[in-house]
Amino acid sequence: MGRRSPRAICFVAFVVASLVLGSTAAPVARVASAAGGGGSASINLSKTIGAVAVTPTLGLGLTVDKPAAIPGDTLTYTATLTNTGANLKLTGTFVAQNSSNPATVAADYDYVEYFSIQANAWVPLAGAAANQAGYTPVETPPVTTGLSLAATGRPTAGVTYGTGADHIVGTAIGGSKTATWDYTATIFLSPTQLALLLDPAKVSKIRNVVHFEVTPRALSVGQPFTFKVDFITQLRAGNGTVTNATITITPTSGAAAVFTKTTTPTLASIPSGGVRTVQSGYLRSYALLLVTGFAALGVYFLVQS
Repeated sequence: MGRRSPRAICFVAFVVASLVLGSTAAPVARVASAAGGGGSASINLSKTIGAVAVTPTLGLGLTVDKPAAIPGDTLTYTATLTNTGANLKLTGTFVAQNSSNPATVAADYDYVEYFSIQANAWVPLAGAAANQAGYTPVETPPVTTGLSLAATGRPTAGVTYGTGADHIVGTAIGGSKTATWDYTATIFLSPTQLALLLDPAKVSKIRNVVHFEVTPRALSVGQPFTFKVDFITQLRAGNGTVTNATITITPTSGAAAVFTKTTTPTLASIPSGGVRTVQSGYLRSYALLLVTGFAALGVYFLVQS
């Protein structure tokens, strides 16, 4: 952007285009469980992925060709719209069924990993973890950054949900009771990461893994409560492309300049990492920029040039 001018203040608003993919995960077919024994707590742990969403993230810039202007000057504004990547969002449920003595969730982690064909191995992508103060997890999470996890417990008699950041750790589950959480897991994917995950020649599987640890439980019997769900099919139902974007540059007086896929064919489709630029000239030094896309998430900010 050029040097700021008190005569050229532009208010910028745009509505981020999004592509939401939804589908129901395969039926739960396996449950992580282990007998309590010797007074140890035990649970049957499972999870579902009810929907997968890939929402493009947009960056918007506005520049002007002159550092200063007086009334009557023609200013050329350049608006640049970038598909900067995507937010991958998983929604579903965690279910912990207590099969023995009263149990308290002392630690948990949730992460996403993919199977690299080249490496012939699972590669952690992003994750989140939590544990009670003073408790040392038996299993170390493969990755603890890059994933935002929000969970809400469903009110159930005999279950008291944790009050910490993830509402999982600290949950007390009475004997023969079941705790259920509705969760949302969100990961930001750069254009490079998204392209990798969508390439069947490089990645053959992607899955979400959850792990709980409960107390009281003897160290000798471990903490085998882990559940995995693959979602490669849901992920590849789309590609994070922004479609049918519209850019409108509106001066304080006079007609607005509207750019659509008809006037600017490149706005019809903006792939992840793609950049689109439009220009318009005005006699005045004030302009309002509005960008609209496929769906409706609004962001507003002030740009001075």
